[in-house]
Amino acid sequence: MVFTKFIVTKLVVHSMVKKSLVIFAYNRPILLQACIESVINAKGHSGWSKVLIYQEGCPETNRIISQYSMHFDLITQIKPQFDIPIANINFNRVTGTTIAFETFEPEYLLGIEEDTLIGYDSLQFAEVIFQKYGHNPLFRGINLGSLEPPEKATQNGYSILRYGLHGQAGVITKRTWLKIRSNKALRDFSLQGWDASVEFNFKSGFVISPNRSRFLDKGLGGTHAPSDPLNSHYINMEKSWVGMSASDIQNYERIQIKHNWRHDCKPFKKRHNLIFFMRQFVIVSRIYNFTKWHTTTKIR
Repeated sequence: MVFTKFIVTKLVVHSMVKKSLVIFAYNRPILLQACIESVINAKGHSGWSKVLIYQEGCPETNRIISQYSMHFDLITQIKPQFDIPIANINFNRVTGTTIAFETFEPEYLLGIEEDTLIGYDSLQFAEVIFQKYGHNPLFRGINLGSLEPPEKATQNGYSILRYGLHGQAGVITKRTWLKIRSNKALRDFSLQGWDASVEFNFKSGFVISPNRSRFLDKGLGGTHAPSDPLNSHYINMEKSWVGMSASDIQNYERIQIKHNWRHDCKPFKKRHNLIFFMRQFVIVSRIYNFTKWHTTTKIR
């Protein structure tokens, strides 16, 4: 893929940087400012290279970016490429992820959407989890979200799941990214969300999710988000959210619980590996989806 319409407005390269985070912005300056504040408030943020990808066209967004530019190693402005919002969002996502991996060569990368706040220990959590599972060839990434309440989940617990990537705030490993690129899973920007495009690749292995949410979704009415603030998704995440206040959590441990993110968010079981390995390939995935739809339609 060739990117010809982005402008690098600031670039500072740190040597020996092994982890990166990218904020993806789409001209919602108030949300962007809150997102950036949560990042620079997070414990250990200085050890991460930071990239900001934003779509041109909003003077207030430009002002916010100028105000916080000293916190980023690379800032890139992108012109809209498509008439369909979801296509531009996907293009920005793939562009930013590609630039960050190629420029800073991190072992893993955290992608954050501008309508998302991350918790105080989110980056620390990602570092600890990668150190523990990064060598495992089935490890695909880290989802920072959870909908599980405090009475069910402790702040230091996490679960191993077979699930896709949380687009709002999720970590993708270099190994996973290279596999996604080689499988050409990101061919069409306009069909579906970016996270849906990579779902089968993620499900061919496992992801780690904290049992209490390390991000808070503020994206009311987004391209595929509920518009009702009283929707259970927002209410449950607010309850699960660990917050941005300083905490002294030092150790994280696997405490496997059921995650009610979506019906297909399941505990990881090795005996299902072959099925999900085959489903990650485009042709097999299409056959699976058609069969699933056809069977469901007949049952109804």
